[in-house]
Amino acid sequence: MTTKTEQQFADKMVAEGWEVYHTGFPDFLCRKDGEVILVEVKRSSKEKLQDNQHLILNALNDSSPTAFVWSPDSLDLIPIHQKRQSKDSLQNEDEEKFGNSQCPISWADTVITVLYRTEGWSLERIADQFGITAEAVRQRILKAKGG
Repeated sequence: MTTKTEQQFADKMVAEGWEVYHTGFPDFLCRKDGEVILVEVKRSSKEKLQDNQHLILNALNDSSPTAFVWSPDSLDLIPIHQKRQSKDSLQNEDEEKFGNSQCPISWADTVITVLYRTEGWSLERIADQFGITAEAVRQRILKAKGG
């Protein structure tokens, strides 16, 4: 669940043109124009990082992370650039995006339904996140429900 402070941060970054991913630890991974930043959000500038947060963020800051995929049947770390995308992923790459997000339009109903039913987001909050009307969100939820 996203806190009020985390939502304020995410809204600020989206308004500035960043893609924002709420990853959990660190709190956010943000991407814009090829730059990737990792952000730990605190309620106040007086709030200190926990020791483990400080250690991890320093380790990440001092390196250029490389992405890998791992599975127990392979045991080797496979650099992401060596992994093939699924046919569906490749088709979605050029697909029209939903609202002002990077979400492919074919995923919109699922994403909205999860945010509404599982995460407890309001219609208005979802509408703000995607830059659409609350009525459009309501219609998508009804459509996904089959009614």
